Formats: sequence, structure tokens, C-alpha cells
Amino acid sequence: MTDKKETKVVIKRYKDCKVVRQEYTPLWRDVQDYVSPSRIIKDNFEDYTSKSQQKDIYINDPTAYIAVTQAADYILGIIWGSGNNVFQLEPSRYVKDLLGDENQLDEYYKWSSSVLIDEMNHSESGLIPALKSHTQDQSSFGTSGVGAYPNKDFVENKAENALQFKRYGVYNACIDEGANGKIDVVYSIHHWRVSRIIKEFAVINGELDKKEFAKLPDEIQKTYNSGNYTQKFKIVHGVLPHEDYSVGKIGKRGTRYKGFWFYEPEEHIFAEEYYKTAPIAMARSIKISDEVYS
Repeated sequence: MTDKKETKVVIKRYKDCKVVRQEYTPLWRDVQDYVSPSRIIKDNFEDYTSKSQQKDIYINDPTAYIAVTQAADYILGIIWGSGNNVFQLEPSRYVKDLLGDENQLDEYYKWSSSVLIDEMNHSESGLIPALKSHTQDQSSFGTSGVGAYPNKDFVENKAENALQFKRYGVYNACIDEGANGKIDVVYSIHHWRVSRIIKEFAVINGELDKKEFAKLPDEIQKTYNSGNYTQKFKIVHGVLPHEDYSVGKIGKRGTRYKGFWFYEPEEHIFAEEYYKTAPIAMARSIKISDEVYS
């Protein structure tokens, strides 16, 4: 598990990202009120709003809202279209040089492309809602992204879709960029019920794993043991460059990014994940120099 030094770095980076994000929230709330009323922008990612409050009270003329929505639909059409034959996988230069005949694997790559597109288009993958959210936020806030992850239920033979896609935006994430100007740090906030947290992190093959359960924050363990499975907790998922990554290595040291799950009040990292490539692709439509957000 993560040592104390690494935990301190991860938590501090998160706090620094939140401070930078808060500089933009007044502007984003204005955008929210006039062109994106479905979003809820909070300084500290709070999970509350008046359920009975009308969301479009500031929109007397819907021209801006309609324009943003139409632009988002247009971009989505360009990106994904009908979802058929959207892309074609090809062998890398290394594979081509190794084989000599680059046409030798044509059928394999055609088949692989078809399988991957089918998985992405699966009704349970969440890709289309994530892409719609992404294009909507690009047209309104200028910063958004999509994450792709393996489906745990598929691995345990409990679901048919192998992939799960998630939406990211200024309403649920804070970011930072590396030396090359590319976003390489993403922290996202998840308001999950205890039952879901247990399922995601402490259940293996349908059974509660005591060892994994013991890693969870004390407050979540106590809440679960009390039988209150519906209470929500705000947990954070951070994806950062993997400090121990080494080119050519296999296993964990061969992964470029590392994920950390933690509960902010206790500053306790209770789960880690490793990714060969960045699991979250964040885009910024127009970025001013030296600013992180678009």
C-alpha cells in the first residue's frame, strides 16, 4: 500500500488543485445559470441542491442554451457518428518491422477493431452519455473529458460489457498539467453510498473480503457495520503519473499512471490502481497561456 510520504504528496496535490479550481467557480456558476443548468458547480464539490428549485430561472432567452446544445450534438456527430466503423486499429511500427509483411495481420486487426467498437457501443458501457456530457461541457465550460476502465463485473463474469466509460468535467474534477502542457493529474469526486463503496472495494467474487474491508476508512466501516448502507460519503479518485514507472518493465513498474482512492476527512488512501496509459482523457477547447483550465 501507499507509504506515508506518498500519501502526503497525493493529498497535498489534491488540495493545491482544489485551490486553483476555486478561482474559476464564480465564472462557471454564471455559465451554469445561463447555458448549462443541468450542471451543479460547487466550490468544494458539495453534494446538495434544492430539489424543488427550477433550474432555468435565469434563462429568459434560450438562444445561448440552444446554441451550446446544438454545437455539442454537432461535435458528438463528428467524433462518433452512428458508431459504425469509427476507427481501424493498425499494427505499430515495431510489429510491422518484426513481421516484414505488414498485411499479414490485416484480418486480425479488422476483427480486433470490430470487437472493440462493439464493446464501446454496448448499451451498458456508458460511452454515449459520457461523450454527450463531454461535448456539452466543451461547448459551455471548455474543459471536460472521458475516462475508460475495465468493468469489474465483466471480470467476475457478472456482466456482458468489458468496458465502462465515465464523464469528467469542472463540476466533478480538478486537474493539473505536466511539463509538456498535457493534463496528467486528475482528481475526481464521487458521492457514493456505503453499499456501492463496499461493492467496489471490499467484495470479491460476491463475498465480503475482510482484508479489503479493513483497508476502508474507519467512518465507512462503522457506518456499514451499523447497517446504514444508504449513507453517502465523498471519496476522491486521483490519477497521477507513476513515480516508479520504468520503460520496458512489466507489471506495476511498467504502468505510466497510478490511481489513488481516499477519503478526504481522514486523509486515508484505501485503494490503489495501476494503468498502462492515462485512463482519463481531458480536453480543453481554448487555453490561455499559463492557465490550467480552458
